Amino acid sequence: MNHLQELKNYLLNINGNTEIELQGGGAMTVTPVICDGKILGVNVNNLGNYPFLPIDVFVATISLLSLSDDNQAKKGTANGANIGLGHELLPLNSIEGHVAKVVYGKNIGEAVLQRIVPICRILGSAEVCENGRGFLRLLP
Repeated sequence: MNHLQELKNYLLNINGNTEIELQGGGAMTVTPVICDGKILGVNVNNLGNYPFLPIDVFVATISLLSLSDDNQAKKGTANGANIGLGHELLPLNSIEGHVAKVVYGKNIGEAVLQRIVPICRILGSAEVCENGRGFLRLLP
């Protein structure tokens, strides 16, 4: 089974919502958005006014990871003043940068909403990826 299908199966098996622990303590609530048996994405409670992550976010992340020689990528960060897409902390080949460019159509220098925590936590909880410090790696 491929990584994307593993993630979809994990999300389809959530009955209503689930809590996923956060590194600093506490938890985030994840609620799959399903229509006619198809996963459209998830709502998470730690993204403020923009709680929806479309499935394309996970498709882009898994694709980026699978194209690297070691099946991993840096996470990247959009958290901080003056950190736009392409900044050394938010390169295009980081997960946060790649998702911003490919899924949300952001251009170099534009501000990016931080989504890395729920992306990594969901993929880790689904046992699709190893969620390491500063990196995410596809599991075999």
